[in-house]
Formats: sequence, C-alpha cells, structure tokens
Amino acid sequence: MSTDEHDESWAAWQDTPWGRLRYRVMSENLTTCLGGPGNPPLRVLDVGGADGADSVPLAAAGHAVTVLDRSPSLLSRARDRAASLGVTVVTVEGDLDDLPRLGLEPFDAVLCHNVLQYHPEPETAVAVISAQVGPSGLVSVMCPNPSGDVLDAAIRMEDPALAQALIGAGTKESVTFATAMNRLESSDVRELLASNGFDAVTQYGVLAVTTYIANNDRKYEPEFYGALERLELMLRDVEPYVRTARFWHLVGRRS
Repeated sequence: MSTDEHDESWAAWQDTPWGRLRYRVMSENLTTCLGGPGNPPLRVLDVGGADGADSVPLAAAGHAVTVLDRSPSLLSRARDRAASLGVTVVTVEGDLDDLPRLGLEPFDAVLCHNVLQYHPEPETAVAVISAQVGPSGLVSVMCPNPSGDVLDAAIRMEDPALAQALIGAGTKESVTFATAMNRLESSDVRELLASNGFDAVTQYGVLAVTTYIANNDRKYEPEFYGALERLELMLRDVEPYVRTARFWHLVGRRS
C-alpha cells in the first residue's frame, strides 16, 4: 500500500462513527488538561499529528499549534482544516526522530497520539518528546490498549483463538497501516514518563465500549450514535473502563 493509500485509509477511518467518537473523547480529555477558549494560550506541538484532527481544534481555542508529520499530503490537510476554522497552524515535515535536529523551542504541551507503538525504541521516543516539553509543561500520549486487543478479538471478532494468541504478544499487525506495531502497556509508558520528569500522570480511556459492539450499522444511526457519545464521555475517566478501553491515554505534567 502506497503512502497516499495509507493516508486515504486513515481519513476513511476518521470518518467512521468510531473514528469520530475517538476524536470527540480525545477533545474532551485535552480540554480538561489544557483548557478551552478563554484560557491562557499555550504552545502546542503535535508529533505525528497527521491532518491535525487532534490539534487544529486547539488552535481554534486560541493555542499556538505546530503539527509535525512526515506526510506532505496530511500536512496540507492540516492547513486546510485550520483554514476552515479560520485559524492557522505551523506545519513541519518530519517525524519524531527528527526532533533533536530541528531546534524547536520548548513547548507547553506535546501531543504524541497513535505514534509511539510504531517506534522501534519506545524508551528513546519518550525521551525525545519529553525533551520538547518546557518547565511545568505536559505531554499527552495515546496508544492502542493491549487489553483492548484481546477484548476486541474475543467480543467483536468472535475469535477466541486470536484473543488467546494476543495475550502477552509483543506486536500486532496494524490493519489501517498494514505494518507491525508494538503492544505497549500504559504502565510501562507511565514509568518512562516518570523517568523523564513527569511525576503527575493521569490516565484516560478512549472508546470504552464502541469498538466492542459488533453491529457497526447501528453506530451510523443518529440516536444510537448520540447515546454512545454520551456514554463514552461518561466512562473516559471512570474505573475499570479506563483500563479496558480500546486506547489508553496518558497525560503527564512536569513539576
């Protein structure tokens, strides 16, 4: 699959009900951590930010956003997304490993969503993104939840054998990007954040129930979708659903 095909596959996933809910829940999480309109503006770096679906709304809320991604076409979409909201974002072509040589000034917040699992050395990757966070700043990391992989295989896919094989597996094939990805536990990444100076770490769950519902057709029904949205927003910071959601989301603040 070509890069353009990957980009189109990603865009198609974003437009599904479960894709829209993923961004809706993340938006709520980020608003909780960063503040919405009327709060002091922050400098935000979105590492592997693709088309800016997570960070462009932050620009619309008054923050100064820089999107880093290696795909020119996705960066173009990020600029278009920003323009549609009447704001601008800075876009930089590159990836996480390019950050040390780019010489960017420290940011108040660094987002790294759906990126870390593709890096061959998560410990190095966390150190790199942490180095971009200024004093009292925060870092936001999101990855697929290994427990969610098992539940998804068993409940939605009805494949107990696959669920069993995934228990303890170190990698998994990404359907959207057709490549292997690391299965990272939130507890391990929490320790990496702590070792880089982030003492206060909050965990959220993203898509606590939606992914596990096998009937996708119902998710397109407006009334059912609205009910799912209300439920997802309610469960995003409630145990035990935080630990069984399809994605884990960690927000660490540097003291």
